[in-house]
Amino acid sequence: MTIGKCFLLETKRYVKSLPHIVINAIALLFLCGAIAFCAIRYFGDSTTPVQASIGLYSEDSGDSSYAMRIAENYRATDTYFQFSVYESCSGMLEDLEAGVIMAGMYFPSGSVESILNGENYHVSIYMGNQTGLSALLLQELSAAGASILSSAQASTYTLTDLYLSHNFMDPLESAYARLDAINLRYALSSDQLFCTNRLSVSGSVSVPMFYITAAWILYLGLSGLCFSTYLDPYPDSFIRSQRAATMRRLHFCRFLHVLLTYILLNIPAYAVTALFLPGFSVTQSFPGDLIWFTLLAAGFFSLFVFLLYGLLRGNSYAPVLYFFLILLFAILAGFIIPSVFLGQSFRQIMGINPFHILQNTLIQILHKGGAV
Repeated sequence: MTIGKCFLLETKRYVKSLPHIVINAIALLFLCGAIAFCAIRYFGDSTTPVQASIGLYSEDSGDSSYAMRIAENYRATDTYFQFSVYESCSGMLEDLEAGVIMAGMYFPSGSVESILNGENYHVSIYMGNQTGLSALLLQELSAAGASILSSAQASTYTLTDLYLSHNFMDPLESAYARLDAINLRYALSSDQLFCTNRLSVSGSVSVPMFYITAAWILYLGLSGLCFSTYLDPYPDSFIRSQRAATMRRLHFCRFLHVLLTYILLNIPAYAVTALFLPGFSVTQSFPGDLIWFTLLAAGFFSLFVFLLYGLLRGNSYAPVLYFFLILLFAILAGFIIPSVFLGQSFRQIMGINPFHILQNTLIQILHKGGAV
């Protein structure tokens, strides 16, 4: 049987399976689009961030008001935390137990002076049982504050040793004042100490960009289920009646039909992406890059589908196994569970995950086309 006759025979089989492929592909497109839309709405930036309540209590009323003024004007906390002063430590701990506040800070008597004279009274921080981003942010801010305070104290002790070793007793007090002013300025203006990187559950990529590209890859992967009918094996009697060369031509033509279908499946995915991810400014190289990605993705998924169904030879468990493999790839790529919540070992595996590689390639191409 010539290659032309083999292609015609496979085309007839393909046309019979085409309604099943088209209907399932449309259903998967809507399903993956709905998942991406819900993920964007859930993880997207909110215009009104939730503020957590923090209680302050000091045995010295002066220290309490001083700490309150610093807390209210601290740029790193004014967006996400609200501070309130308590008259008693027991009242603060009761509200902490009841969940009214997320954390409480207890300042012992003379704690502010102790920082300056080196006695270093400990400020107790009581954490509630709440979980979430605010609790994690408070823990990180507490650790960062302790680190900044340790650095400030180390600079004070170093200055003292340096002045005393040269018998500069008289200018020591004025040196303390200048050093305290410098330390306080850096402590209250954290942007002068740290470089800010805007991150989210999607990493450094915008949330819409991440989940739309993830839905694109997941849609292509799940589309392999549409070929379960078309990739049924040939009858044994037909295989025995044909030569080995003819069977190779038939398998090659069948693979071509799957490959061409995957190329066409990228078109509605691109249309949906352009609709929900505005900002394209098509450059001269953008269409060529997108065609190259389409061929790359179509080649990978068509080969994966063809080999898996071919190895299982039409076994009824083939679609189930294929679905779980796609689901596993999606989870390890951070599509379903964000990568920030995965362990370090899983994030290392992500580098060789084909879904992760395809998504990063697509993100770079869309960025080149002006998408944000």
